[in-house]
Amino acid sequence: MGVVVKYTGRISQGMSQLKEHMKYIGFRSDENKEREVRLENDCSKSLFFNKDKDSKDYKDFLKDIENNKALRHSKSVKAHKIVFSLKEKDFDNYIKHGEGKDYRDLMRSTLDEYSKITGKKLDWIATEHLTEGNKIDGYKKSSHPHCHVVLKGVTENNERVYFRKDDYKLMREIFDKEFEKVCVYENKKEHDFNKSNDMNKSIENDLANSLNKVVKSIEKDIARDQAEKAQERRRLMQEKQGQEQGKERVRERAREK
Repeated sequence: MGVVVKYTGRISQGMSQLKEHMKYIGFRSDENKEREVRLENDCSKSLFFNKDKDSKDYKDFLKDIENNKALRHSKSVKAHKIVFSLKEKDFDNYIKHGEGKDYRDLMRSTLDEYSKITGKKLDWIATEHLTEGNKIDGYKKSSHPHCHVVLKGVTENNERVYFRKDDYKLMREIFDKEFEKVCVYENKKEHDFNKSNDMNKSIENDLANSLNKVVKSIEKDIARDQAEKAQERRRLMQEKQGQEQGKERVRERAREK
């Protein structure tokens, strides 16, 4: 297999946590570079997509979750986060031979087939990350282009959604089949030539380690953004308190007169 499927957690701390995650994965620090790479690969320019639309408003997805009666309890799992990642060579290979297909087609085919097999009618939204880097060092084309998928905590039939190891294994197997309908993995060519599975495992491990770094980076960025916003709220509150105290002193002086 040449794909890594990683469960990156669940959203269960309220809608604010989900909104922060959606904003981060959809509106990254250098969207100009992201659009440039998408254009280079002839991929869709829109940010979010789902099973039906190439351009999906994430706010509508959030409203659907917020208004769902089964998800109104404060401790309910609002959504699940899963990342699908490929090697750069494999992604380029798929784009080259896919005749217009990209991650959107892979995600739709994979999750649609998964739903058919398991009977879970999933509701989801996703976005591609085709670049990597940061504000200081700059951004470049990613060596492990990946796709962030956010799945609603209940199915279309309002049944709770749970994922286990077998589910991720099934997703990887389906993804592999869908990928190989178009082309073959680069590491599979090497594996067939060398008659060894060691290289295949090594490449998958490297890809998984790279993806772990990406996920940790996202979590740090979100935590930093939340801390900065909290600090700004405290500053504004202190400023407001100072203004109120100033007004009170003025009133006191007026009363003394």
